Amino acid sequence: MFSSKRQDKHTTGLINTRNDCFANSSVQAFAALPGLNTYLNEMIKQHQLMDSLPLPKDDPAPGIPLHLALADIVATLQEPITSSKEVSVWPFLQVIEKIFSSKISTNQNDAHELVQLILETLDNETTKLKKYAKKHKLNLLIPELPFNGLLADQLTCYSCLNSSKPSFHPFSVMSLPVPQERSATLSDMLKTNEVETINGYHCLRCKLKAILKIENEKIEKGIPLNEDEAQIVSKLKVMEPNLTINDDLPEPLEQWVKEYTSQGFKTLDLLSTIVKKTLVVKPPNLLTVHLSRSMFTSNHLTRNSCRVEFEETLTLDVDENLAHATSIGSRENDVEDEEPEDDDNASTNSDALSDELNIIKDKVRYRLRAVIRHQGTHQAGHYECYRHKPLFVKDSSTGKVICLTPKIVGWETDQPPPSSSPVASPTLRHPEPVAEGKPSNFLSPGSTPADSVSRNSDAVESGEEGEGSFSRFRSRLGSIVSRRSSISHSPQPPRDSGGPLPTPNVADITASFEQFDMNAASQDKNKKYKKVSTVSKYPYWRISDTTVNEAKSSQLLAERTAVYMIYYERVGH
Repeated sequence: MFSSKRQDKHTTGLINTRNDCFANSSVQAFAALPGLNTYLNEMIKQHQLMDSLPLPKDDPAPGIPLHLALADIVATLQEPITSSKEVSVWPFLQVIEKIFSSKISTNQNDAHELVQLILETLDNETTKLKKYAKKHKLNLLIPELPFNGLLADQLTCYSCLNSSKPSFHPFSVMSLPVPQERSATLSDMLKTNEVETINGYHCLRCKLKAILKIENEKIEKGIPLNEDEAQIVSKLKVMEPNLTINDDLPEPLEQWVKEYTSQGFKTLDLLSTIVKKTLVVKPPNLLTVHLSRSMFTSNHLTRNSCRVEFEETLTLDVDENLAHATSIGSRENDVEDEEPEDDDNASTNSDALSDELNIIKDKVRYRLRAVIRHQGTHQAGHYECYRHKPLFVKDSSTGKVICLTPKIVGWETDQPPPSSSPVASPTLRHPEPVAEGKPSNFLSPGSTPADSVSRNSDAVESGEEGEGSFSRFRSRLGSIVSRRSSISHSPQPPRDSGGPLPTPNVADITASFEQFDMNAASQDKNKKYKKVSTVSKYPYWRISDTTVNEAKSSQLLAERTAVYMIYYERVGH
C-alpha cells in the first residue's frame, strides 16, 4: 500500500474484473468535472424538495436513480486520499442494468457509447421531473443537464444564394470524424465540421426561377397558356420570393413543378451545389468531444491513427443570439404537444432566423478537464483516463491544504470508513426502486421501454467497437447491454471482485445542502491561498483501472494518436 502526506498524489482507482476499462475510464472522466458536481447537487436538492411536498398518492414523483448512483460513485472517486485505494464500478453499472432490465455485455465495449447512454438516461430523468413539476404546478427549478447543447443547420445555394430554414438539433456529445490524414488539429476539425459542400441538390428556388423565366418568355412571345397552367404560374410568382430552398409546396403545385418540362428543360435535371453550415447556437457548460476513428479500409473497419492535436484551452464559435430569438432553447418544451403556428408568423420568423445565422459569431472559451485515450485496434484495445486534479490550495495563514473544487454535498471526508466496510460511502439517499422488466425479451433496435425514451436526437457514430452512423438510443444500448434468458431463473451475483461500493443511505439531505450553503457563505473572502506546487507541476492523474500516476500537461497533450474523448468545461460563464 503506497501512501503519501500529499492529498493530490493519489486518487481512487477502479477494479477491472474483465473488460471494465471502458466503464472505468468513463466514470473517472465524470469525476473531473466540477460543473457536474454542481448540477448533481442541485438536481438531488430539487428532488428532495419535491419529495417533501404533499404529492398525490396515485401519481408519485418520478425517480432519479441514475443521478443518485452517479453522485455516489463520483463522490467516492473525488474523496481526497493519501494512500492507494480501489473500488468497483459495478454497483453503478448495476443501476443501469436495473433501469433497462438488461445485463451489460462482458465483451469489449465502447466508452463513447456508454457515455452517450448515461447522458441520455440522465436527460430522460430530468425531463420526466420537469414534466411532473409542470403538470402539478410545483414551484421548483429543475436544472438543465450541463452537457446539453444545441446545433443549427442551414443550407445555402451557390446558384441562387438563397437559404433554407434552419433546423435545430440538441446534442450532449459532439462527434467529429477524424480525417484520414497523418495529422490534424481539433480546432481545424471543428471548423471543417461547420461547413460542408453538397453537390446534386434539388433547390426549390432555382427550379422556380427557371420555370418562371421560361413562362415569362412564352408570354412575351405571345404563346398562350391554358387556364390551369396560367393559374399555377400566377400562384408561383406570388409565392416564389418568400420560399426557402427546401420548402414544401402544396401537393398540386409540388407535383407540377416536379414534372415540369418545356423547350428541352426538365426540373428533374436541374441540380445545384449547396453549402451546409452547422453552428452552435447554445453552447453546453460541459463540452464532450468524441473523435470518431472508425474508417473503412479494403472493405473492413480499421482504426484511424491520425495524430489529433488538442490544447488545454478551446475556443468555440457560437451564435447564441439565434437560440434566444427562436425560443426553442428550452428542452422542457420538447415534451409538450406543439401548438399550430400561424403561417404568416412562421414566414416572418424564417426570414429572421436566416439573417441570424449569418451574423458575427461569439467566442466561448473552454478549459480541458479530462481525456479518455484508447490504445489498440478497432476490434479491441484498452481505455485509460487522464483526469484533472481538483484545485488544492494552501491557506497562507495556517498552512492547511484545502480543496476549493465543488464537491458532492453529503460526502464526509473527515470521517474514516466503518471498519466493516473497506470503502467509504457518500451519505446520499437510496436510489428509488426501478421496475424490473421481463428478462426473457431480447433488446431490439426501436423497442425502447416507455420509461427510457430519450429526447436527445443528435446523430453519432458507434466509435471504436462498430460502425453505425446516426445510431440512436436503443442501438447504443444494444451494443452495451444484452438480455440473457438465464437471469430469469436465478439472480446473477455481483461481478466486482474488490470492495463493493455501498448503496447510498441517508433519508434526508436537505439539511446537508443548507449547511453546505452556510459554510460556503461564511468563508473569509480575505484569506489568501496559494496553489499547491505539485498540482501546478502535475495537474493530471493518468488512471488505468487501479493504476494511478501523476501526469504533466505535456504528457497528456502528447496523446495525439490515442486521444478518443475530450472533456472541456466552460470558463467565464
